[in-house]
Amino acid sequence: MKGIKDLSIIEFEKSIKLYPLNNESYAYLGILYTMENKYSSAEEYFRKSLEINNNYYLPHQGLGKLYIIQGERDKAKNQLIESLKIKQDDLISIKMLAQVFEDEGNIPKSIYYYEKILKYSDINEKTKVIEKLS
Repeated sequence: MKGIKDLSIIEFEKSIKLYPLNNESYAYLGILYTMENKYSSAEEYFRKSLEINNNYYLPHQGLGKLYIIQGERDKAKNQLIESLKIKQDDLISIKMLAQVFEDEGNIPKSIYYYEKILKYSDINEKTKVIEKLS
């Protein structure tokens, strides 16, 4: 029996056949393949999405996460920063950058991104950040 991720992959692949220039479908396939630990396929779909439209934040965000998983922190930071150039309130990219910088021991940069989380998030998220920074 196929799970929801499998069915989603099938549907996005159908979408690409019908609309081969729909960069969002490629980006979502990248996310799904990342969730399935199929990293080379994920990267391929993120790259294809960017070939179609380099001004869409989601494939940059997805590549950032993928590179974090693979331990390629510099590549991850570059992609996440690109995501924020396109969508400055992308909380997922902001959170990943804050954590990467914290893990590297770059506390000033980490705090910079945690402050951005405070700027763009709801009260529940703000409470978590304040507790972390305390």
